[in-house]
Amino acid sequence: MVLAVVLAADGSIASNGWHGAAFAAGAIFEDCAECPSMIVVPSGRFQMGSPDSEPEHEANESPVHDVTIAMPFAVGRYEVTLGEYKAFMRASRYASTPGCLTNEADVTEFRAKRDYLNPGYKQTDRHPVVCISWNDATAYTQWLSARTGRRYRLLSEAEWEYAARANSKSPFPWGSQVTTGHANYDGQYMYDGGAVGLRRMASLPVGAFKANAFGLYDMAGNVWEWTLDCRHIGYNGAPTDGSPWLADGDGACQNRMRRGGSWDGYAKSVRSANRYWNRTNFRSNYDGFRIARDL
Repeated sequence: MVLAVVLAADGSIASNGWHGAAFAAGAIFEDCAECPSMIVVPSGRFQMGSPDSEPEHEANESPVHDVTIAMPFAVGRYEVTLGEYKAFMRASRYASTPGCLTNEADVTEFRAKRDYLNPGYKQTDRHPVVCISWNDATAYTQWLSARTGRRYRLLSEAEWEYAARANSKSPFPWGSQVTTGHANYDGQYMYDGGAVGLRRMASLPVGAFKANAFGLYDMAGNVWEWTLDCRHIGYNGAPTDGSPWLADGDGACQNRMRRGGSWDGYAKSVRSANRYWNRTNFRSNYDGFRIARDL
């Protein structure tokens, strides 16, 4: 049994008991000392995707469709950090081979000696872990589930967009424009006539920017985040209940969807509707992940 310390949205202790505690929307909790900080996201309904009229709209964001999230669920307040991933590696004996695609000094190539501990830029334990494949991220959630007795997992693509939007309907959770004061992306690439911004060329420690309305940090930018869903180009036939789309879209689900954009990406890629994919064994120094937990 795991003791869960649950905080209300105002920071006060809502409950301090075993994992049968009822969690209200906005409650913050950790299931163990090395576990990520989680926040409860409420149930709700939203329109997934983007209309043709949205600047930088891409065809695979269509058609816009209603999705219902029937039950609250918990989401990591931050991307999984290097410190949290180190705890997993120490405890699990997970076999992780080196090698990672990295952008260093504007040269992007596979570097055999790069890995999550040495991704080509300086990190602290509060940076999001990178050089993480979908397989690696899934192994982490399986270990955390065994460690706590609770079901941890990656988010479905629909859950991810619902959590990122946080009841917003604009291209970004904060509105229709983006600057590098909102998120960590490559600021030389403007959005819809906006201003040129910073080009940091590395991730930032988690929580460097303001949280969205659900209390989630860095849903836009910093590092790409893996989801459960198999690759599908467009939403024809997509689930409408928030569940992951696991019907085989392209050969045994060898590609999985990623969300959120990164420090190495265009401004358009940090839009809430933007989506991309890669193979399950792909690693880069701009790919990380965020976790969910069933309540």
